[in-house]
Amino acid sequence: MKFAKIHLDRLSSLIISGITSTRPDNWNVLCEKDAANQVAMLLDEQIVQYFSQLHLSDWKKFLKESIETDWYPFEETGEIHSIQCPSLLLVGEDKAHEVMGVIEYPKRNENFHVAVLPFAGHLVHQDQPLLYSKIVESFINKIAST
Repeated sequence: MKFAKIHLDRLSSLIISGITSTRPDNWNVLCEKDAANQVAMLLDEQIVQYFSQLHLSDWKKFLKESIETDWYPFEETGEIHSIQCPSLLLVGEDKAHEVMGVIEYPKRNENFHVAVLPFAGHLVHQDQPLLYSKIVESFINKIAST
C-alpha cells in the first residue's frame, strides 16, 4: 500500500486482498477476540512448534505486537481510492467490515474492481484458492488486453 502511494508512476495495476479500509465501529471487540485467540496460540506448545518450523523470523514477536488494538494502518488503507491505476480488491464475505470497507470504492474510482468471495474470510486466497486465482487471472488478462 505504501509503495503504491509513493510510487504511483511504477504501477500498471494493483491487487490487494483482505483489506480493511475503514475502522469498524466494533474494532475493539474484534481485536479482543483476536487477542484472546492469539494468546491461546502462544500458550499451545504444539502450535508454537508448528509455526516455529514454518517461519524463520520471530513470528511470536509479530503476533504479540498485533494484540494491540491500534496496530492496523487505517490512515494508509483508508486513502487507497486515490490510486489511479486499475486495481482489484478481493475480500471474503465472512469479514463484513472488509466487505463494507471496499464496496464503495468502484463508485469513487472507476479503476477499482471489487470481488467478494463466498465462504472466505480475511485470508481469502487461502480460503478460496481456485476462485481467487481465477478472479486474479481474469483481472490480469483484462488489464493486459487494454
